[in-house]
Amino acid sequence: MLGGVGARSLNIELQTALNPAGERKVKRFGWTFAPGDKVMQIENDYDKEVYN
Repeated sequence: MLGGVGARSLNIELQTALNPAGERKVKRFGWTFAPGDKVMQIENDYDKEVYN
C-alpha cells in the first residue's frame, strides 16, 4: 500500500476496506460518502436545526 499517511488517505483506505463494493455512494466536496460512514458535524446550522 503506497500513499500518504494523513487522515484523508487513512479514510480512503478504511472506506475501501470496510464498505462493500456494491453500496451506493455520494460524492460531495471532493469526498465520497457511503451508507454507514461516520461524519462529524463541526459547524452549527441554525436554519436547518443541525448542531454539534
